[in-house]
Amino acid sequence: MPNLSLSVGDSCDTESVRSEIEGLLEDISQRPYTAAELRERLNITNQERLRWTKDGRLKRGKDGTINRGQKITVATYEVAAIDALALAPQTIEQWRLDDGSS
Repeated sequence: MPNLSLSVGDSCDTESVRSEIEGLLEDISQRPYTAAELRERLNITNQERLRWTKDGRLKRGKDGTINRGQKITVATYEVAAIDALALAPQTIEQWRLDDGSS
């Protein structure tokens, strides 16, 4: 991730700084959700996340990896799809009803 730093005495073009900050914020906003972020965003349980991922209702993104002595794979979920679900809580409720009747 790029690093933006300014000192008090630096002369700078405010438009270029604003543009760089906007770019950094856009990058952050498009970062895929982790499983924990997804559960929080959709207010679902881990069991629901696993079930709905397995049957294809929740679409996974590319897996991320963390290297902490060993490689750890982290499931991620696409921002646009999850944000659309967050705006349509009736879909989650319908999934819960469908699961309860099966």
